Amino acid sequence: MKVHRQIGFNEEKSMASVEERLAKVEKEIEDLKTKAENQSSKQGWLKKIEGSFHDDPDFLEIVKHGKEARDAEKPQD
Repeated sequence: MKVHRQIGFNEEKSMASVEERLAKVEKEIEDLKTKAENQSSKQGWLKKIEGSFHDDPDFLEIVKHGKEARDAEKPQD
């Protein structure tokens, strides 16, 4: 025999509070997932461009001038 009981006002309020808290936690989890996805894409920027300047004559010239500038700043022994 099942016994049905009436839910009191405090229990209804408590359930509403639990549901509100759960909704808030779910929203925060979704925000964290989005943030993590954005963060990983920011960290992968170098991988995205890696090799894109391979054998590019302009880039090779920039690297050459950069090395010359660094070498010029080295103390002479």
